[in-house]
Amino acid sequence: MKNKNKKFKSGVDKLYFAPITNIDYEKLDADPTDETAYTYGAWFRARGAERVQLDNQFASARTAADNNASYITQKKNNGYAGNIVVTALPPEFFTIICRMENFTEDDETIPLPFAVGFEYKEEGVKCRRILYHNELTQLPSINHTTESGDLAIDDDSISINAIPREGNRKITSVCTEGEPAFADFFKAVPQPSAFVINTDTITISGADTVAAGETITLTADAGGSVTWTSLDEGKATVDTDGVVTGVAAGTATIRCALADNPTVFASKTITVTD
Repeated sequence: MKNKNKKFKSGVDKLYFAPITNIDYEKLDADPTDETAYTYGAWFRARGAERVQLDNQFASARTAADNNASYITQKKNNGYAGNIVVTALPPEFFTIICRMENFTEDDETIPLPFAVGFEYKEEGVKCRRILYHNELTQLPSINHTTESGDLAIDDDSISINAIPREGNRKITSVCTEGEPAFADFFKAVPQPSAFVINTDTITISGADTVAAGETITLTADAGGSVTWTSLDEGKATVDTDGVVTGVAAGTATIRCALADNPTVFASKTITVTD
């Protein structure tokens, strides 16, 4: 008879572990930012992932421990610390992922660091994240839970620290659904440089008013190519060079977006006079 109990639905859609099979310390001594010093093995899927709970270890709680501009320049970043709860660890977790051969609970072998990848939703959008350099801070603990009429479930809780690398201070990469790398995210362990969190901002300069039938020119400080759009073409239009033409009295919103990433944009309200 098939078990139809769906009580223990995963809160994390996908969870993977991958070993760091080699760290070339000579490369790191020569260049601490050299990502090729780390060699990753294949991903192993953990079944029944329930929770990934990580707290950033910044001195300032206002900044998240990610590889954005403020993160890289933050000298007091100590990475993430927290735990991962799964219904069942993959059997290879100790021997392959942590590279603890012939592991026993009395073994004093220090586990090697590993990568963690998982999928979750943020405001309805699927996101995939990799934490690149994790240390196992204690052996997994097992919690037994049983409710009347339900199967007994054993939860494995893993305590980890995600530690910033020397030099570039990178810990993590994020990829959202629709980006080119999303589909292949868990087929291999990409290096951090494969994903760039866009921290660009756009500043629009220029006059705030224009007469109907007249023009003004807006400029954008964006550090890259931009596109211009009028959200109220009945009041004003804008061309590819940021030249705004007044059409009729009222207000118009002019939007400027990065050409290669339209999710980064700025807007300016233009008042059109008679």
